[in-house]
Amino acid sequence: MIFISLKGFGLDEPLSVEVFNSVFCVDMDEIFNAYPKTLKYKNEIKEFAYKRKVIIEDLIKEFNKLKFKIETLESKISKAKVENNEVLVCELSKELESLLVILKEQSIKISDLSESSKKDISLLEQRYSAEVLKDIETLLKEFAKKYHVDTILDKKSVLFGKYKNITDEIVKDIKGK
Repeated sequence: MIFISLKGFGLDEPLSVEVFNSVFCVDMDEIFNAYPKTLKYKNEIKEFAYKRKVIIEDLIKEFNKLKFKIETLESKISKAKVENNEVLVCELSKELESLLVILKEQSIKISDLSESSKKDISLLEQRYSAEVLKDIETLLKEFAKKYHVDTILDKKSVLFGKYKNITDEIVKDIKGK
């Protein structure tokens, strides 16, 4: 048996070559996507995003209606000025000021809802991903215990070397449950 010293890597114990030949790896992306909760959560996030999009689109429609009212009022004010109707100019100007305040509030509301929606979606993705990864970790531990496997790595972490890819076995276990 050949032993390799790994003192330079922070390991004091020599490791046998056999350890390197029994490394098990999985494709975490494939497992993550095969996990049933992943699709469920993706759909929930899409539904949440769609509902927020509809609300924002409705607010934008209201915003555009307000802009049209403002443009109409500005036109009426210009006409009243040409006609030297100061009373009408004053009334319309007050109405215009009121609509401009509402328009600004609507703009802020749209912006705030858009930003909060992005944050909410990001938080949902983080929460759901953590939940799925926790479940997958449990599955991997069960697999390791069942088959007496000491170490399972994500295959993206392996730079070189021999390893057994057990992704298909894990995916079968997932689909079998």
